[in-house]
Amino acid sequence: MNREVIWDEKTSYFRKIAEETKILGWITDSDGYAFYFSSAWRDFAGVDPALPVGFDWLSFVHPHDTARVRRKFFDANDSAAEYGVSYRMRTKAGNYQLVWGHGVPRLDDEGNFQGYLGMTQTMEAYRAKAEAIVEAGGLTLIKPLSERERQVMTMAAEGLSNIEISMALEISERTVETHVRHSVEKLGANNRVHAVAKAIRLSVL
Repeated sequence: MNREVIWDEKTSYFRKIAEETKILGWITDSDGYAFYFSSAWRDFAGVDPALPVGFDWLSFVHPHDTARVRRKFFDANDSAAEYGVSYRMRTKAGNYQLVWGHGVPRLDDEGNFQGYLGMTQTMEAYRAKAEAIVEAGGLTLIKPLSERERQVMTMAAEGLSNIEISMALEISERTVETHVRHSVEKLGANNRVHAVAKAIRLSVL
């Protein structure tokens, strides 16, 4: 069933940009229900433009990635936090491509969480755009990541929490937090999600 959608200035502008630039864009409400997917997203996934997607976007995630992506998305949604995770997405050809999904919290004038303005990019496209930025001198790595930091950030990109990373690597959660903090600093990022995004762009992960 379709939900009633009220388009405000932010969502209308995002939709306009998404359609004009052909990005794989999407918008959700505060419950996590996706009420908009761009034409490019629907073409990539092979979804009829007339059909609603809602929560069914998870059906396009590789079965082995679904539980992780669902948890990562709704944990971020429940805390109104920035969302970012890599996963394999099914295309209209029936195969899977590794993508990076990124959502920015959408707030009303009172600061209340209204959902996400999001974008999905194939890793190939993500890195190709980043290479052009790097060549132009617009994106640099302040200091190389250590092997352990790279391992931690790779797991973070997969959507694992700090405690899950600590268990997988058999190190303390506090040590994981230290590696994340150092990685954020070395990448010149603002936070964990931003650091993962920059690491992917720089082909560090």
